[in-house]
Amino acid sequence: MKPLLLFLTVIISTIITAQDTTTNKYLLVRFNARYDKVIKRAYYTLWAEYDTSIAKYAKKIYTLKTYEPVKKQINEDSLYYYNQKTDVDSLYNYFLTITEGLNFIAKYNWQLLTTYIDVGSGHEERRALDGPYIPITTIASKPVFIFKKK
Repeated sequence: MKPLLLFLTVIISTIITAQDTTTNKYLLVRFNARYDKVIKRAYYTLWAEYDTSIAKYAKKIYTLKTYEPVKKQINEDSLYYYNQKTDVDSLYNYFLTITEGLNFIAKYNWQLLTTYIDVGSGHEERRALDGPYIPITTIASKPVFIFKKK
């Protein structure tokens, strides 16, 4: 009886200590539509919620450089994701499609877990025909992509 009890104790303690004790890392990302005035083309920027606990895992995402679409301004100190041939340190936050942005995130071992729709409301004032300004309620929705570190 004692050997069986000892055997069961060893098995149970092995199972308990073998369980995964690592915490999951999550990243929430939204995309914003922009317009490049220089080449007259729409593009997307990604905005990832900053979290210090995952900063070292999402460094490439957090350090994307801002692109300034101003005529006669040179934006050549970084590369664009769609032109990138090798892994570089400096990329613009400039994606031709949302799919391209999602592929960029997946390249760094982030797995798309799920999405949800973020709905917000606000108001603005508009002129009613030839009358006074009246408040108008605005409603907007945007997908939020939730990634999990592989």
